[in-house]
Amino acid sequence: MKRIAIVGGETHIGEVTQLSGTELEIVGALVRNDQKAHATETFKCPLFDDESTLFTEARPEIVAVANENDRKAGIILRSLDEGCDLVVDKPLGITMEEHVEIVKKLNSNPDRRLLMLLTLRGQPLWSGLRSTVQAGSIGTPAHCHVRMAVRLKRAERPPWFLDVRQAGGLFLDLLIHGIDQVEWALNSRITSLTAVTGNLSDPSDEHLRDHAAVFCELESGASAVIEGQRMLPDTKGSDYRMQVAGTEGY
Repeated sequence: MKRIAIVGGETHIGEVTQLSGTELEIVGALVRNDQKAHATETFKCPLFDDESTLFTEARPEIVAVANENDRKAGIILRSLDEGCDLVVDKPLGITMEEHVEIVKKLNSNPDRRLLMLLTLRGQPLWSGLRSTVQAGSIGTPAHCHVRMAVRLKRAERPPWFLDVRQAGGLFLDLLIHGIDQVEWALNSRITSLTAVTGNLSDPSDEHLRDHAAVFCELESGASAVIEGQRMLPDTKGSDYRMQVAGTEGY
């Protein structure tokens, strides 16, 4: 089994912890104070108060990162310096400068591996749609529409999550799944895009972003629209959907 340390206890860390005991041994975790009780019960491993102690005492081979978005790049770079591979909940960072630094670090450490969790790829409906498109059932893909609508859930979110300065906004948290699905399902890279975002539900919160949309052009000549909102009523769960139109139907 591989020795893995956890940094952060946000939602998608469960994709990693469910492998504990079969493929992975969780050897330590670094989480916020308000997450420690849950981490103790769920991770069943020693908790550490700082990065240096985590690396020195836990000696991980892999680091799973699911902390605040504006703090991800720092722990990614530190983990690579420590010789660790990484599994990171999206996004890797919230600025282009952070991404450039990560790419440089990976280029200078070619033996290290970094996996970003894009959890829709493992779900049967989404992978099934990709298989249908790749099999040529609708001919050549021409246009794709992705909707990703969820509830705001302000009371259930940690303070940083709805603050664009720390979270990066809907593009990096929600629409990133749709952007990935477009390229993955259509097997074509996005070459240019136009994007808009804003806040209509609570103008008093200047750091909230509750809706966003992206229009994309792809290498293949196809186009795509990816739109998302945090505006669903509390009686709803989420509304994720994808439609692909091709030369022989949709």
